[in-house]
Amino acid sequence: VLQPLLKRRGTLRLQGQIAVPRGSTTLLLEQDSPFSATLGEQNYRAVRRDGHQAVEISFESDGTLRPFAVEIQTGPDTSMTTHGHFFTASDPTIRPLPLGSFLVPWASNYTPLRMPEGKGPEFAGANWQRGKALFTGDRLKCSTCHRIRDEGASLGPDLSNLTHRDAASVLRDIREPNLTINPDFVAYQVTLANGENLNGFVRAQNEKTLRMLLPDGKERVLEHKAVQKFEASSISLMPSGLMDGLAEDEIRDLLFFLLNLPPESQAEKPPVHSRTELAQILSVREKDPPARSTRELRLTLVASRQDHPVGEHDYPQWQYSWMKLWQRAEHVSVSKAWLWPNADQFSKSDVLVFYCWNHQWSTEQLAQLDEYLQRGGGLVLLHSACIADQNPEILAERTGLAAQPVKTKYRHGPIDLKFSAPPNHPISRGFSEVHFLDESYWPMIGDTGKIQALATADEEGKPWPMLWTFEKGKGRVFGSVLGHYTWTQEDPLFQLLALRAVAWVAREPSDRFESLIGD
Repeated sequence: VLQPLLKRRGTLRLQGQIAVPRGSTTLLLEQDSPFSATLGEQNYRAVRRDGHQAVEISFESDGTLRPFAVEIQTGPDTSMTTHGHFFTASDPTIRPLPLGSFLVPWASNYTPLRMPEGKGPEFAGANWQRGKALFTGDRLKCSTCHRIRDEGASLGPDLSNLTHRDAASVLRDIREPNLTINPDFVAYQVTLANGENLNGFVRAQNEKTLRMLLPDGKERVLEHKAVQKFEASSISLMPSGLMDGLAEDEIRDLLFFLLNLPPESQAEKPPVHSRTELAQILSVREKDPPARSTRELRLTLVASRQDHPVGEHDYPQWQYSWMKLWQRAEHVSVSKAWLWPNADQFSKSDVLVFYCWNHQWSTEQLAQLDEYLQRGGGLVLLHSACIADQNPEILAERTGLAAQPVKTKYRHGPIDLKFSAPPNHPISRGFSEVHFLDESYWPMIGDTGKIQALATADEEGKPWPMLWTFEKGKGRVFGSVLGHYTWTQEDPLFQLLALRAVAWVAREPSDRFESLIGD
C-alpha cells in the first residue's frame, strides 16, 4: 500500500523519538532524495554532499528521549534508503545509529542510555586486556555462550559486530537482556510428556523431530510426539544482574574490549636473552653426535590472520620471518599454507609447523593428520596451534596435549621454564631454567603419562607441562605453550628450541639448524 504512494509527488513525514548517549553528540543522516530533519523544535534541511543529500546535527544530549522527525520529498524517483550514524566528543568513532535509538512518539517507559562515569569507551585508563579477561574468565563466563573475534562459543549471538555499536546501548543490552532479544536466539520452553522441562534454542525441526540447543551447549533431539507443550519465551537465557558485582572501572574495561578491535600490546617488551647465554647452552654437546645430514627436507609453515593486538599472535609476521629463515637453510625446501595445508603439502611435507588458531578441527582434517603421522610425518605446534575449541580430547589423542577455552586457564606474565627432560634430550640439551615473559596454559587436556614433558612452569602451586614431545604411529609431535608474543618468537633461546624441535620431529641431528638462529 505504501510503495505506490511514495511514487506520488508530496511529502512523507516519519515522526517519533530518538535517544543517543549523553554528552556532545553529532548525528549524520544521508539519503539520495531531498529531505529535512527536525530535532526538538529545530529544523535542518539536507544539503548535497558527495553525491548524497546529508544533514549534520550537533547537540548536547542528556541520554533521554527527544522528539525527532524526518520529512522526505516523494515522487517517481524517490529513494527510501536512509543512512544514520553518530559520534560523540568523547568517542570520535563514527558508528551506525542502533535500532533501539528510535521509538514511537507515545513511548514513555524508557531507561535512559547511561555510560558509567568517564569519557566513553576509549577514555584514559580503560584496558583492553583486562576487559578480555573479564569476558573470558570464570567471573562473568561470557565466552561460554558468546563468540567475539574468533574467540568463545556459539551458543548465543556472535558479538564481533559490536565495534559498530555505541557503548551505552551495549551496556543497556547487558543490564537488561530481556529488553531486546535477537530473533535468531529466542528461547523456547518445552514440556515433555514425562514432565521434564527444557529451555533452549530451536536449531532445526522436521515432521518427526525437533533439535534444541540447551544452555550447557549440548544438543537434544526430541520427537514431536514426546512434546506436550512448546512455546516461545519472553525471557532471554542471558542472566540479569550480570554486571551487579563489577566496579565502574571494570565495566569500562569490558566495554572497551567489546567495542574495539585489539589495540597495540600493552605489555612491556622484556630484554632478549643474550648471545652469551645462547653460547653457553650450545657448548653442551652430544657425547656421540650423529654424522652431518644432507637429507632433503620439505617444510610447510601454516598460519592465519592475526587475532590479537600488535605483537601478539602475529601469525603472518611469523610465517614471513620463518620463510626467510628456512630459505637460507641448505637442502631444505619450504612452502607456506593459510589455515590448513593442501593435499599436496600433506603428501610431500616432512614437517608441518603450525602457528595459528584452528577453531574447528574437522573430521576431515583429523583424518588427514592421522594419515600424515602414520606415515612418519613431523608436527610442530606453537602456542595457540594446540587449542581445540571443542573436543580437545580428540586433538590430544594426536598431539599429546591440547588446550580448550574456559576449561584451560591462561596467564600473561613472567614464566620460569624448568626443564625436566633427561640432560641429553636432543631438544632441551643444555637448558636448565629459562625466564620468559609470555603466556601459560594450564591444565592441558590429555594423558600426561603418554608424553615426554621437556619443561614445566608453576601455576597455582603445581608444575604444568609447557614444552612436550609425543609420538603417534611413525610420526613425532612437538608442542609449545609459549609463543604468544612476537618477542618470544624472536628470542634466540626460543628459536633454538623451535629449530631443534623441527630437527627432532624430522628425525634429524639436533644441531642441523642451529646456525640459523638470529638470521
